[in-house]
Amino acid sequence: MTSNHKKPRVLAADVWDVGLLFAGGCMVAVSVNLFLAPARIPDGTMLSLGMIAQHLFALPLGTAMLVLRLPGLFFGFRYLGRWPFLLRTGFTALVITIAIDWSAGRFAPVSANPILNALYGGALSGLGMGLIFRGRGNTGGTGVYARILQRVTGWPLSQLYLVVDSGILLSGFFFGWEAVMHGVLALFVSGMVADYVLEGPSVVRTATVITEQPDAVGAAILHELRRGVTSWRGSGMFSGRECTVLYCTVSRSEVEILRRLVLRTDPHCFLVIGNAQQASGGVVRDSAAHPAA
Repeated sequence: MTSNHKKPRVLAADVWDVGLLFAGGCMVAVSVNLFLAPARIPDGTMLSLGMIAQHLFALPLGTAMLVLRLPGLFFGFRYLGRWPFLLRTGFTALVITIAIDWSAGRFAPVSANPILNALYGGALSGLGMGLIFRGRGNTGGTGVYARILQRVTGWPLSQLYLVVDSGILLSGFFFGWEAVMHGVLALFVSGMVADYVLEGPSVVRTATVITEQPDAVGAAILHELRRGVTSWRGSGMFSGRECTVLYCTVSRSEVEILRRLVLRTDPHCFLVIGNAQQASGGVVRDSAAHPAA
């Protein structure tokens, strides 16, 4: 019976993912045809190579990019997840291809300003990529090679993305080096927006307090700020003195309240405020109850 209850949930999740992949692929296509391709601005190696192939062989841009993605689909199938990877990535690649070729020439470019094209094209592309990632998909482009290289070399994925996207420089030989500079700007904006869509705004802050007055500081946070606190014992490696480490999460608007509260209670404590993309779990109570760690 349990498996029967799980099937509708799994099906709903898959349908939702397909919707995200479709919407993300269409947004990527719109960013290409409205902003990036008319201004000859590549926001990555795949679009750069696709525009070069279109320039040299008069191929439709979407078709050229699909052909260039075939090796990525093959290697991704072999090293990154076989059929689940191939189905999601192949579907996304087809959506992008069909949407780019279908919409090519149907809509007039929005602006002739290359800076605006880079900014808005990169933002719309990043929005599409973020939706694709949320749908557990991939475009089959340079990201596939970056993930494979990361498994082989152990290098940080962020560095490998810079390596594989260096192919954007190739467009400089065909479309001028200003196109490359605009492309780097579009790539940066695209990455920022994709991260925002994937992870959301960083509205949660974490606070770590090292104090010799844990009861007083913890009680102040619990009863005045009404936030849960977790504590553990520690000691200074240099001084050897015993201390207590307190940890809690607060919203961005509560950071200054927390800082003043903690320093008022223990002026000699060590306080660190950090960012957290997400916080889940724990105890959520109404205002009449004390939060618990």
